[in-house]
Amino acid sequence: MFNNAYRKGLNSFFSNSKFEIINRIDLLNEYGSDIILDRLIKWLKEDLNYKEEEIILIENNRTPYYTHEGKMYYFPSGTRDEVNGILAELYKSFKEKCVNCHVIKLPLVAYADTDHPWSLTDQHFCHEFYEYLYKCVDAVAEDPIFCDEKITQIREEFSLILFKKLNTFFQNSIVGKQFLKGNLSTNDNKYIASQFSQLYNNPIEKKPLGVLKNYSKVLDFDFPYSRVSEGYVNSDACIKGIIGADKQLNSYWQTVNNSTCVLFKDHSIIIKHAGNQSKGQMNIIQTVEDVDELYGATVTLSVWARVLQCSNDNNRGGTLALINSNSYNKGQFFRSKPINNTQWERISITCKLPEKENFKGLTVCLRANAGIGEKPINAIVEFSKPKLEIGSVPTKCEE
Repeated sequence: MFNNAYRKGLNSFFSNSKFEIINRIDLLNEYGSDIILDRLIKWLKEDLNYKEEEIILIENNRTPYYTHEGKMYYFPSGTRDEVNGILAELYKSFKEKCVNCHVIKLPLVAYADTDHPWSLTDQHFCHEFYEYLYKCVDAVAEDPIFCDEKITQIREEFSLILFKKLNTFFQNSIVGKQFLKGNLSTNDNKYIASQFSQLYNNPIEKKPLGVLKNYSKVLDFDFPYSRVSEGYVNSDACIKGIIGADKQLNSYWQTVNNSTCVLFKDHSIIIKHAGNQSKGQMNIIQTVEDVDELYGATVTLSVWARVLQCSNDNNRGGTLALINSNSYNKGQFFRSKPINNTQWERISITCKLPEKENFKGLTVCLRANAGIGEKPINAIVEFSKPKLEIGSVPTKCEE
């Protein structure tokens, strides 16, 4: 039977066996663990003719964790600690009575999963756990005398695999409270005419007046032509966005400096230069309103970002910053981080905020850095999903 397990696999082994699974605590109370274990070992050795080195003890326990659709959850505690305590005593006694048996411990991390074919319980584990058991039993069957070192290596390997997976599930399950408000993108019909768009005197005569030197706010969006302060442009040249200082993206985010141009996409924004003569930095800011929970707290500010164009000022891209004031002009960057990546990355900064008596306010700033010289090349940066939360690790963004 032992070789059958090795050659044909565990499923065949157990389906052909005559084992009866008993899982009743009341048997322990009635007979005591010594009698039950003695009879079990006698049955294995005398009735089934197993040698001690052919007996495998799998130290199974009830797990507190299970996973479902990529997230981690906890089982109610119930009798888990009591049962695990009883099992630990039984395993200890079994090893004392059957000293040459092989022991397979649980990986350091083990969890159940709702995809288990026999339903969800705290002893129906994820599929990697059964792969682990199979490899351990396979190692024993291959070399019952010198397999212990290999079993230890297999346990270390699968403990690391399961730890990494459970940590990912854990991160996916935690959603820290968001202290910023409003999405970066907007559903409002705020349009601007693109720089260098053909300009006309009116939509009837369509007399060319040259091209727009800068981005221009659309005063009246319509088809096929829309009105700007300089005249009319083809509406196909209009895009969702805002330009200039102190312009509202929504009720919470606003621009800083006349140089700022913000283009709206479905799930992100692009910050770039407005194309005018202003040489100021291109910023948007939000002053944090609900700060009572933040006094003295460690917080993390994060944002998804990518640089679409670097500036000619040392190839600088963007900046993520916290300002120690409720005003952009009255405070300063007390924590900031450069953004230079050209592919999407989540950029974050972590810091401890002052206690209430020293707290002067908190403002978040997203910046595309300005260029330098007579013909500056300004950075263009795309941002998405900014988040301010308590803690030192950025957690999942709510959709």
